Order: sequence, then structure tokens, then C-alpha cells
Amino acid sequence: QNIEIKNELQGQRIRISRELHDNIGSHLTFLISSIDNLSFKEQSLIKKEKMQKISKFGKQTMNELRGTIWAIKNESTSLKELYYKVLDLKKNVESNLVIINNIVCDKQLSAKQLLNLYRIIQEGIQNASKYANANIIEVRFLSTENEIKIIINDNGNGFKTMDFYKSNGINNMRYRSESINAIFSIESIINERTTIVCSLPL
Repeated sequence: QNIEIKNELQGQRIRISRELHDNIGSHLTFLISSIDNLSFKEQSLIKKEKMQKISKFGKQTMNELRGTIWAIKNESTSLKELYYKVLDLKKNVESNLVIINNIVCDKQLSAKQLLNLYRIIQEGIQNASKYANANIIEVRFLSTENEIKIIINDNGNGFKTMDFYKSNGINNMRYRSESINAIFSIESIINERTTIVCSLPL
């Protein structure tokens, strides 16, 4: 019976990921293509720039969707596969993004762990790049027999301690960590750096 339930859940993941890809993905592709075509023909510089911004946002949304589809359709995957997936984010970040592999012992992640760790990393990178104006962002993957640890360092503007609790992005990372029984911590020094650590006991 457990095997049947497991197979049914995997079937549902595949169906959901296929629906996201075929329906929402194709609609987004059409919208981006249409905006790019209109932008190419537009004579007004102001309108052209606005269209290009909308197109850029659409492409970022498409990348988010692809990441979600990738995470959903996997029943489980290895930490190294997550590491390689995060390498793809370098293409979409203006800051210098450094991804470091210190995985001593590769570990399997459940679909829930995979999606939440991936989103925590995405959120950390986005916060550092867009809001903290960091020039360098470092994401480090560490693992031992008993623990997986993700460390995100940046050289950005930093936060005041009281602002940690006001930030939706940080609260989302904390919530995602708690949902997979991981320990979340953040330390920041104004005008110097921010360090985020997510530790997942095994």
C-alpha cells in the first residue's frame, strides 16, 4: 500500500509539473515573444524601455517557473544536483555570484527539502543583489554524515537587526527553513556584509 501511495504521489507531481510547463509556461512564452516584437517595432524610446522592462520581468518569471517545475517533478534528488541547479542562477544575477562545493558526503533530498532549500537560496541571492547592492555573493554547500548546511555571504549594505523581522524575504526564508526542520540564522553588519546560514540536520 505504501508503494501505491508513493507511486500515486509521484504521478501527481509529474502531472502538475506538466500542466505548469504546457499551460502557464507556453502562455508566458507567448507574452514575452509578443512584447519583444512590439518593443522591436516601437519608435518611442520611453515606451520601448518600459516594454523591455516588462519582457525582462517575464523572463525572470519564466526562470522561476522552470525552477519550480524542476523541484516539483523530482520525488528526491541529491544535494549535488541542487548545487548544479543553483549554478544556473549565475546567468540571471548582475552581481558576481560565486557557488562553492564543499559537499563531503552527498545526500538525498526529498521533494519538500529540495524546493525549500532552492527557494531559500534564490531569496538570499535576490535580497543581496537587488536590495543590499552586493558586488559579490557567495553560496557555499557543505555536508557531512549528519548535516547539510547552506551558507550565503554577501558584501552588501547589511541590515539593522530590527529590520530582519520586517523583511518578507527573510521571514519567507525562516518559514521555509522551519517547514523542513532546518535551523535558520542571519547575521549582518551595516555597510559591510550579511551572512545567512540554513542548517538541515539529517
